[in-house]
Amino acid sequence: MDKIHRTFFWQGGTKKKYHLIKWTKICKSKKKGGLGIKSIRKMNISLLCKWLWKLETDNGIWQQIIKYKYLKNDSIYTVKHRQTYSAIWSDLLKVRDIYLQGRNMNVENGQKTLFWKDKWLYNNSLEVLFPDLFDMCLQKNISVDKVKQNHNVVTFNRWLVDKWRIDWSKILHDVSMFCFSMRDDKVSWKFGKKGVFSVKSLYNALTLNESGRYYKQVWKGKIPEKIKNFLWLALNNAILTKDNMIKRKCKGDPTCYFCPHPETVNHLLFQCSTAKVIWSTIAICFGATNVPKTLEQCWVWCESWIPTGKKFHTTGIAAICWVIWKARNKICFENKVILNPISIICHACALMSYWAGLYEGMDKEAREDGVTTMLRIATDLLNKRSRKEGCLLLKDTEEDQQNED
Repeated sequence: MDKIHRTFFWQGGTKKKYHLIKWTKICKSKKKGGLGIKSIRKMNISLLCKWLWKLETDNGIWQQIIKYKYLKNDSIYTVKHRQTYSAIWSDLLKVRDIYLQGRNMNVENGQKTLFWKDKWLYNNSLEVLFPDLFDMCLQKNISVDKVKQNHNVVTFNRWLVDKWRIDWSKILHDVSMFCFSMRDDKVSWKFGKKGVFSVKSLYNALTLNESGRYYKQVWKGKIPEKIKNFLWLALNNAILTKDNMIKRKCKGDPTCYFCPHPETVNHLLFQCSTAKVIWSTIAICFGATNVPKTLEQCWVWCESWIPTGKKFHTTGIAAICWVIWKARNKICFENKVILNPISIICHACALMSYWAGLYEGMDKEAREDGVTTMLRIATDLLNKRSRKEGCLLLKDTEEDQQNED
């Protein structure tokens, strides 16, 4: 199975490739559901924006050359692209809009701050808050300092009706109440610590909408790395169950190895009759009255019924899911029959007992006590149940079969 796991990104012939996980998903951070592989495009944007930050905050020889050659009397906000510009400066201008989303101006004397386009008076720029006034204004790139000195310097291309006149009066009133000083304006970065730009802060901002609730628990769990990878694949519905193999154009029987229903990730690990017996036995151990039906739901189930053992949840979930997967593969590749589902729990208890060595002190003792209790209950159930040759599962009830259908 190691070879299969190494090819989970893609598999295909000479003409087509069949993806189980999109590359954009893999490029997310581990906390947000990916593998922590950096997106080259987003990293390149972050590095280019760093040069724009240095251009505004530092005062070296190259900054003086750029300001003399390209900016002149313009700012980063107002400079326009031209065909004669160098490739490097053109690339910097392409990421300007992204950079400006995180750039804030701390207004002191107002000389370097744009009145309409910078965020300085309110939480957003005046251009965004008052688009009608901005469209009519003839001085779109005027600085705050000039407006502060003379309000009449701002003119419009038409007469302001009541609503616009009220808005403009409010803006001028708030400007007059603003506290200015004699110091120069300073640029700050809203995504970074202490207002300082960092490539990491921008990269995180570019991936802000990528979220994942339980991925952090998977990667921080005290379990072997290959099982962390297995859980990550299971959360992304990408382990090579039969439905995923069919998506990759593999031919074969789509039914589960434990029952006659189609094999999917959630079915194999939670909804199969064999999995139901396993999770029901675990539920008895902790006094739970229901069982989880999906991997995402499993953490919620653990938090509801075992609230005091959150640090052990990932280890327990990983052990149960892993041994179910291993039992399934033994049937698939070695034709080894599972005589009783309770034996899978015994295997999981052995794994958890072995992993208990990764804990220290009272955590280790609590872990071992829980495993011992679960193993005792599972062993009692295993001894009471007769072993039938060729029996792979416990029969579903009629209600369960109807739910599966």
